[in-house]
Amino acid sequence: MEMGKGRDAVRRAEHITGKFPAKYAQERRSHHYIDVGRARYYNGQHDQALDSFLEAERLAPQATRMHAGVRETTSTMLNTNRNRALLEFGMRLGVV
Repeated sequence: MEMGKGRDAVRRAEHITGKFPAKYAQERRSHHYIDVGRARYYNGQHDQALDSFLEAERLAPQATRMHAGVRETTSTMLNTNRNRALLEFGMRLGVV
């Protein structure tokens, strides 16, 4: 994703999502959703990016809220979109 291949990252992630081994830690699973969310954002899929971040937060709330990439991406999203779900998420992150 950092190499400008957000579309490829989203396509690959769709094959992985929901197929984690049972012993994977919640925080590790949340990192997957964080990466997917950032890739979706860079791919122009802003609503789906928020959905991914919310799933990451459900799995590992503190780790997600403190993640620099989530905070940065959410702040950027808030510059152009102020829907309720995004605002509430931004408040939990402390970026609103």
